[in-house]
Amino acid sequence: MPLLRMKNEVSTGWQMRYLLICLIILGLTLTGCKFAVSPFSPGMARLEKAEQAFFKGDYPGAREEFTLMLEMATHPDTRTTAQYGIACVDMMTVKTSDEFLTAMDSFLQTSTGDNRCRDMNPQLLIMAVSHGTALMKAEQDKEQKQLLSRVAALSATEKKYKKERLKMQHLIKTLQHQISALESIDQERQEKRKTQ
Repeated sequence: MPLLRMKNEVSTGWQMRYLLICLIILGLTLTGCKFAVSPFSPGMARLEKAEQAFFKGDYPGAREEFTLMLEMATHPDTRTTAQYGIACVDMMTVKTSDEFLTAMDSFLQTSTGDNRCRDMNPQLLIMAVSHGTALMKAEQDKEQKQLLSRVAALSATEKKYKKERLKMQHLIKTLQHQISALESIDQERQEKRKTQ
């Protein structure tokens, strides 16, 4: 099920997404990472630079290093590691939960089948998922505040109309009393005319 469809779920939807993301992280961390990039290779140097940039918050720099690593990669695991890094950078640079879910879909596509994540630092994914869940929570809180604001506005409008209705009912009673008084005055006059 694509994660974008999950966006339309009820208020517990973010909790389900969070659970799914936690399960993904758990699965990735339990796969037992073996290092396909030689510790002395240029790919290793790029990986270290990319991760350092990522952890410093320099996401454009991290993306550039992961992209160069992907372009220079000769081993499939090295390519997968670079794709993993790019996907994590993409998840960290999104501004909305919809963008995060799209980035997560993209990540899931690169981490399935033969492209299992073996050489990746799980901290990258943990930070990216934390960022995404924070976005989802913030958007949910914002939507909840908007909903509460609408409810308060409707309640205020209802009170206003109730007050106006009570005024109208009082005015109607007053007018009915005045009409009754005028009718009795008119009846008395008519009786006086008849007796004259």
